[in-house]
Amino acid sequence: MDEEETQVKTKYDDYLKEMPSEVQDFMWSDLYDIIIKAIQETLSLTDEQTAWVKASGYDLLMQVKSMNDVAKEFKDKGMNEELILKILYLLDSEVLTRAENITEFFTETDEDVSSNPVFQAPSPSELLERFKEGAVKPTVFAPTKHEPVVAPIEPTPASVPPPLSTNTPAPQPILDPYRELPEGK
Repeated sequence: MDEEETQVKTKYDDYLKEMPSEVQDFMWSDLYDIIIKAIQETLSLTDEQTAWVKASGYDLLMQVKSMNDVAKEFKDKGMNEELILKILYLLDSEVLTRAENITEFFTETDEDVSSNPVFQAPSPSELLERFKEGAVKPTVFAPTKHEPVVAPIEPTPASVPPPLSTNTPAPQPILDPYRELPEGK
């Protein structure tokens, strides 16, 4: 346990008691340090600003401060609003969301899982027996009722195309402007 961890634990002992141990493990893990380092490199933060971000991450995880409190604190320290928004977004998406996922994963459910029926796959002999039964019994389909076919409609003179004559030139194909031209043209 390093000095920083000891200071945080003594200062916020009551808040830490309320936190799940998995989230506490995340707070002191290398992953948390890597995330803070990535935020520093992404936003080109100074070492002092990075220390503020790391401490604010602890405060947000322990719910000592809200996002608004952290934003006000950063603004009082002279950070511009655009940088504050980026920091808060990254803290929310990379730190708080991970902590929520850890908490959800390790949270015990109220359900009694011992009373849930467990699905058991049928044994190979049962499957073979079902297959034999299905192969022996014929499948009977219900008869279907067929509708009478409607008499074909006779073409009207307007819908009949004129007969092709051999004296007319063949029409040129219409080229699609979105297709490539055939080779040789």
